[in-house]
Amino acid sequence: PFSFTSNELAQKVVVMEMPTFDVEAMKAEDAFYTGKGEEYRFGKEFEVQYDLNNSGQWEELDNGDRVWRLQVHSASALSLNFQFDQFYIPEGGELFLYNPDHSEILGAFTHLNNKPYNKFSTTLVKGNTTILEYYEPAELVGQSNIRLSMIVHGYKDFYNKNYKNYGD
Repeated sequence: PFSFTSNELAQKVVVMEMPTFDVEAMKAEDAFYTGKGEEYRFGKEFEVQYDLNNSGQWEELDNGDRVWRLQVHSASALSLNFQFDQFYIPEGGELFLYNPDHSEILGAFTHLNNKPYNKFSTTLVKGNTTILEYYEPAELVGQSNIRLSMIVHGYKDFYNKNYKNYGD
């Protein structure tokens, strides 16, 4: 990500706080999971409408390129993952997702990740905070269309489990 090597960007990033919820109540519901015809639930889904224009912050670089960043925090989450209901990145644009200590980095997502149906989703990012960072070259300003539609607060730990058999 551009911010890892640049001194041009602000240190603070706009933070979107996700609502709290009763994790223990969801785990109690999950105790009745049979695996037969049911989707496995590992997190709480939050519907959102965050895009490049209504959330986060844009910063213009000296050469006219821009960087957009948004930090998402969900208290006590073990992981976060993201679904986009609008996803179009022109050639030259780059989207990264990472946690604050940079131990997990997803991306770069580029024009090669565009789908005909304009949707996209990510795998898990470990921890309760994820920063989304989009780099846009000056000649591409306004051509991108990225809208985050769902954030999943992972409350089950996929990182420290010992799965033994199919279905575990």
